[in-house]
Amino acid sequence: MSHTRFSPNLTGRPRIYAHRGSSLRAPENTMKAFALGLEEGADGIELDVRRCASGEIVVAHDADLLRTAGVNERIVDLSYEQLRTHDVGSGERVPRLDDVLDMTIPRGGLINVEIKADGDDKLRLARSVAHVLKRRAHKDREFVLLSTFHPIVCGILRALVPAVPVGFLFENDAQGRALGSFAPMLLRVAAVHPHSAMVSEQSVARWRKQGYLMNVWTVDDPGEARRLASLRVDGLITNDVRGIRESLMNP
Repeated sequence: MSHTRFSPNLTGRPRIYAHRGSSLRAPENTMKAFALGLEEGADGIELDVRRCASGEIVVAHDADLLRTAGVNERIVDLSYEQLRTHDVGSGERVPRLDDVLDMTIPRGGLINVEIKADGDDKLRLARSVAHVLKRRAHKDREFVLLSTFHPIVCGILRALVPAVPVGFLFENDAQGRALGSFAPMLLRVAAVHPHSAMVSEQSVARWRKQGYLMNVWTVDDPGEARRLASLRVDGLITNDVRGIRESLMNP
């Protein structure tokens, strides 16, 4: 593994990633949530990105604003200026990926960028994310890990930004288990991002032997966090940074 900021867990404590920021205590995928996650001791943050109508890469999990802002509008149909008029919780606005990078990297935080390729042109979206990263300094890209559930997008990202590690996400269902068994090897990704229920002593040994980093989602239960830490996974993605951090420090 050449990506030294994302090196394997050799100390016994996995990295903690704030899932959509510290989303238990702040509106998800907002600057407030990301800052709070780092303040609470996260090693990095996890966020979701989409492309809006004016071309910017913005941070949002859902394809529309209905759940977060009460507005039945699709992000892909709105310009960035239109997006900024909507409150997504506590006065927070949808940020751009660049805004989050500008805030997080100077604080030493890692950024796990999940590409949400549903409802958009996958190649265009991947190219736009790659463009954001290529415009930034080389040292900035060292803090970034890209991830997605979409095998095609994994392949595109590896081709466009080969210096940035890519992780393959998969669900704990029949399709996810099937993809997880062969897709990472075919795609030659740097990391696997399985659902926590898929992680066992046997699966960790297999993934470690194959050379993958292992970042597990979404881990909010202290007992589960301690179990996964004992297996030496590399990262835990959690909504509760403070609680999970305390559970690992005081087993």
